[in-house]
Amino acid sequence: MPIYKFSCNGCGKVFDKILSSSDISSVTCSACNSPDIRRVLPEGSSATKGATSIPAGALSGGSCKSGFS
Repeated sequence: MPIYKFSCNGCGKVFDKILSSSDISSVTCSACNSPDIRRVLPEGSSATKGATSIPAGALSGGSCKSGFS
């Protein structure tokens, strides 16, 4: 099951929650029990739509050097 990070809009506490699905409607703040929470993206995540992280030259059609024959 994935672990999601949340931030409470009421008290500001940041907390983690293990959920079996991405449905956050039943999640409340672990400190003040407020349902006014939002999901926080993990550090290093990018919310830029369409951005890629393919290294330059990766699509040039070069040979694979993975060591497998």
